[in-house]
Amino acid sequence: MKETGLPSGSLYPVLARLERAGWLRSCREAIDPGAEGRPQRRYYELTPDGLVEARRELAVLSEQLRPPGGLIDKGTKGKRRRFVPSIPEIRPLVASRLEAVGRDPMARLFTGPRGGRISTAVLRDATHWDEVVVRLGYEHLRRHDLRHTGLTWMADAGVPLHVLRKIARHGSLSTTQRYLHPDHQSVELAGAALNTHLLAGRTASGPQVVPKPPPQQHLRIVR
Repeated sequence: MKETGLPSGSLYPVLARLERAGWLRSCREAIDPGAEGRPQRRYYELTPDGLVEARRELAVLSEQLRPPGGLIDKGTKGKRRRFVPSIPEIRPLVASRLEAVGRDPMARLFTGPRGGRISTAVLRDATHWDEVVVRLGYEHLRRHDLRHTGLTWMADAGVPLHVLRKIARHGSLSTTQRYLHPDHQSVELAGAALNTHLLAGRTASGPQVVPKPPPQQHLRIVR
């Protein structure tokens, strides 16, 4: 209360609203008020979702107080935490970066050459992007296209569409479908699978042509 400079009549309603929103959780101090000679204190701490939202709001406030120009920090489109899969090859690198930044909640996991943001120019130069895409013959390729590629590879690996939507944090399955781009080989394999299914269906269960019964033979008695 002293650090905020707000009276209790203003501060506690704010804390109650944040607790109802799921940003905070609280508990009462485990003491005997009679023995201590004072009322119990209530302790508050940020929830995991509250920590994410607090970081986002601090970034927005920092940007508002910063002079015009430069890069900005933005939250995710859904304004929520994201859980993404990682392949074993990159986990040691991520673990080493987590150990390096320690427990600072505002620390950047990856930084630029001077310890700040990784700008577009820094990323382009560090990955030699322009030279690589020209050498591959894909001058039109954008870095965002790699997101399409990753989701397509996961779909090819058998990851269900509804799981891909959750990984990409898309609002609908139709948005995720627009990120999937099967290659020519996948289309050819689909055609081959259909052909195999149709050939098997001609001798197995499935719709069949019912043959007409042979004409009945009637015996005629000659006297």
